Amino acid sequence: MAWNPYYDEWVSIHDEAADVSPAERRELRGLLIRRYAFAVPSEEALALIGRYGPIVEVGAGSGYWARCLRERDVDVVAYDEMGDQWRTYFRTPDSTEPELWTEVVRGGPERLATHGKRTLLLCWPDPWTGMDEASLLSHPGDRLVYVGELGSRGPGSEGFHRRLRTEWREVARAPVPQWDGCDDLLLVYEREVTGRSPA
Repeated sequence: MAWNPYYDEWVSIHDEAADVSPAERRELRGLLIRRYAFAVPSEEALALIGRYGPIVEVGAGSGYWARCLRERDVDVVAYDEMGDQWRTYFRTPDSTEPELWTEVVRGGPERLATHGKRTLLLCWPDPWTGMDEASLLSHPGDRLVYVGELGSRGPGSEGFHRRLRTEWREVARAPVPQWDGCDDLLLVYEREVTGRSPA
C-alpha cells in the first residue's frame, strides 16, 4: 500500500485486538490531528480525488493530504495561511513549529484565480474565518472536493454549507475512516450556478 502512516495508525487504534478505550481513542485523536490532519485519508478517497485532478487545496494545514496525493502521482498545489491557528493545531507537544509533510505555499482563497482548471480541495475547513466560503467565491473552476461532515455540527462556516446546498450538486462520494462521534466523508461537487462572478 502507498504511503499513508495516519491511516495505518488509525487502523491500529481501531483494531479489536488493540484494546483501546474510547477515552484513549479521543486522546490519541487529538495527538494525531496535530501530527497529521483532522480527517484520515483512505485509499478509496484518495483514488476518487485523483480522478478529478489536477487539484488545488486551500487550508492544507501540514500538507498531509497533499503528500498522500502526490505519493499517488496526483498533481496538487497546496496553500495555507500558516497563521497563529495553523501553529496551534498542527504541532505536537514536543515541537515549537508544525512539521510540513510536503510543500505548502503560504496563501489562501486569493490565490485561486489562476487555478480554474484545477479541482478545489477543502479538507475540514475551519468554521470561524470564512475561508471556505471565500474559496468557493474565488475559485473560477466548477469542481470541489469537500472532506468533513455535513450539517451544522461539522467543519466549515454556515455560508459555505448554504452555498453547497444552493449552488453545487453532489456527483460522487467516498467513505473515510471515522473517529468516534464523527461522520466524516468525502464529497465531490460540481457547480450548478454558472456565469457568476466572484463576490
